[in-house]
Amino acid sequence: MIKSILILINLSAIMLFSIFNIDDISITHKGNSTLVIGDTTEVKITINKMDFSGPGRLKLNLSEAEGITIVEKESDGASFTFNNNEGLFIWYDLPNSKNIEITYLVTTNSLLKGMQKITGTFSFINENQRKQIKVPMYIFEVAKEQNLASIPPSVKSVRSIEKVKDYYVVKIHTTKGKHKGFARIKDKLPQNYLAEAIETDGAVFKNIDGYAKFIWSDLPEELESFTVTYKIKHINNIDTSFSIIGEYASEHLIKEGYKSGIEIPISHYLKDSEEFTYNKLENDTTKLIINEENNQEEITKEETSSTENNSIIQTPIETIAINEDSVENAIEEIAVSEEETKPLETEEEEILVDNIHNNDKVNTQINYKVQILAAHRIAGKEYFSRSFKFNGNFNLENHEGWVKYTTGSFDKYKSARDKRNNLSTHKFPGPFVTAYNNGERITVQEALIVSKQSWIQ
Repeated sequence: MIKSILILINLSAIMLFSIFNIDDISITHKGNSTLVIGDTTEVKITINKMDFSGPGRLKLNLSEAEGITIVEKESDGASFTFNNNEGLFIWYDLPNSKNIEITYLVTTNSLLKGMQKITGTFSFINENQRKQIKVPMYIFEVAKEQNLASIPPSVKSVRSIEKVKDYYVVKIHTTKGKHKGFARIKDKLPQNYLAEAIETDGAVFKNIDGYAKFIWSDLPEELESFTVTYKIKHINNIDTSFSIIGEYASEHLIKEGYKSGIEIPISHYLKDSEEFTYNKLENDTTKLIINEENNQEEITKEETSSTENNSIIQTPIETIAINEDSVENAIEEIAVSEEETKPLETEEEEILVDNIHNNDKVNTQINYKVQILAAHRIAGKEYFSRSFKFNGNFNLENHEGWVKYTTGSFDKYKSARDKRNNLSTHKFPGPFVTAYNNGERITVQEALIVSKQSWIQ
């Protein structure tokens, strides 16, 4: 009799354990229904997952919200990456609590408006089976900002385009005055064109997601005006008519009320045209010229170039407002790094974890870092603290299928060498010095030759 009762209890337990159903999991995805151009808003996802644990992944798809960027705010123990219109929250072991709550920040850029949609999926493993649930869509509208700054901006930018052989040289001249702080120039490239930097004036250059970007972590106060130059070339090596739009954003403009910066007037290149016009910049302080008449002549020389068979048509400078966070997020793109060590799996081509960054000033010429680890999956700060007792900042990037972890940024090889030696107490698997030229990874030997420094054991 007792044996029968025990069997019945065991069967009941099995039945109760089997009651788990994927339909019992509920997910909500909520945020503001309307955003102003350049605004930032908080979005919350709540997953009622029952009591199971194990690996899990929340994937957000922004392919129908291009131009939107998202940043992790609360991840409930997950590591976060955002790349190629895709946000990933990854847990190696889901929290034991019944509910998972995630919040992220959505930021729009000044070139975006209309209805946008963010979709997603929640994947997990239960009873050795991979299961997936759709995340409810978050639909919102991006509207034009109503109230622009009432005081004209103190900064002016102008762009010119010149055809040279089989490519086009784009110059952007900015007069900013005696201001310092972070800044960014972002041009939207014509379709099927690729960009390459020529003159960066101390900025980090990026050609990514259809934009040419110049990013400064700290523009010097004494640089009152400057010119950056890049070239673009059609992927099929053909001559076409096109237009370029863009914006200049900075810490100072945010203080003036231009949270998304100012628009750089649209520039048109007209194939087979003989006309060449341009916008003149006033108050150019690149050179100290006492005579006002000579000053105007000097500006004209700098802002024009004689060329054939092309035309630049400029419209008056207008302003659009963005959010301070969008500029700061762009500045975070400065952190780049790259080599192999030991397995720690990821599907991303480029990985930047939002809460992992490097506050060291980036040298846009030769600089050195220390690689502390390479792996096939993403590890957060908790892993480094637990496994290596390391609580410092570090950068991530993907290279040939490896996730590379580096720390520090140094002008001198000796400083990087000393940093590597100081890391010996953390028992990393063979940390070593890496070298970069304008953000591109090169050999240490090449860096030492270019920078005329000596190798030190």
